[in-house]
Amino acid sequence: MHIFPRYRDADNDLGVQYARVKRFQDAQAEFRRALEIGPPVFPIYVNLALSAVAIGNAREAADFAKKTLELDPHNGVAKEILGSLRHDKGEFSESLEKQGT
Repeated sequence: MHIFPRYRDADNDLGVQYARVKRFQDAQAEFRRALEIGPPVFPIYVNLALSAVAIGNAREAADFAKKTLELDPHNGVAKEILGSLRHDKGEFSESLEKQGT
């Protein structure tokens, strides 16, 4: 990352590695850094959503999942996140609808 400090895939990949070892705060910092480098792309937003779920921030997870769906309307991971969050809130019929069942 020192050679190409503005290479956002490196920040996104580092965030994924942090998430794999359950360093979710560090992962989110890397994903956010990746967003600052270039135009928005759905993989970074879905990674932010997943890490927000892992740290228990449902509101942020939902926001990032919705942003993912703006960029990739058929993204199954984002739909699953939103469906699970709705289910957790007791909105069962809405969760089934979001998950496409």
